[in-house]
Amino acid sequence: MQALNFDLELTGFDFDEIQKLLDATDIDLDEPAEADSVDPADNTPIISKPDDLWILGDHRLYVAIVR
Repeated sequence: MQALNFDLELTGFDFDEIQKLLDATDIDLDEPAEADSVDPADNTPIISKPDDLWILGDHRLYVAIVR
């Protein structure tokens, strides 16, 4: 996280708490996750489009275009 030049205090956790959480996972931050890759040959239809609002229990996810 420090290599990303990110202020950890913004998370509300201290460095030791975050490190403990990261150590408890099996995530390699240097390698992209398989879910992050897109197969251009995949013909699955796109479900989300800009201005969609997904209601996820108490949470809301708004789909927007960021440029």
